[in-house]
Amino acid sequence: MEISIETEQLKPIVIDNHIMEGYSISKNGVPYSHYKKISNDENGNPRYVVDYQYKKQLKTRIISGYISVDIGFIAGKLGYKYRNCGSKSKQRKTCRIHQLVMDSWKPFSQYLPKGISRSDYNKTPERIQKLLPRLFFINHKDHNKLNNHIDNLERVTPRENTRKTIFFKFHIM
Repeated sequence: MEISIETEQLKPIVIDNHIMEGYSISKNGVPYSHYKKISNDENGNPRYVVDYQYKKQLKTRIISGYISVDIGFIAGKLGYKYRNCGSKSKQRKTCRIHQLVMDSWKPFSQYLPKGISRSDYNKTPERIQKLLPRLFFINHKDHNKLNNHIDNLERVTPRENTRKTIFFKFHIM
């Protein structure tokens, strides 16, 4: 599913192979919420509806040099517990933008990294397929952690990531 608003292409945010309803991200790594406040309930709590024509850019922050964002969701959606955000039925997870961009725009199963053939991947048991993405790092090709454009990101093994980092550091100085 692809959403186009004001000529900006957006894809739904994916976390752990779950589409996060009401959230999307651009190719540049700009996260949006599509939750629109419609009214307050009898207790004065706001009520929201998902409207993909409405978009609000989410606030981001830098953690350990990477741009991150908090994504809220209904408790239990991802199968394990995250920190509560004011109510027992809602939780949130802090996500790195580069991870959201890759998982939303280039899902692992459709864009396999170098070294994994499609036939080998298809023969792999499903429970192992779910673990494979965790074995790969996301590398910023230009080594700028703030540049989260989809064309600047690639999946690499930990060994490749270390080699690229060392090569970059010694050849730039």
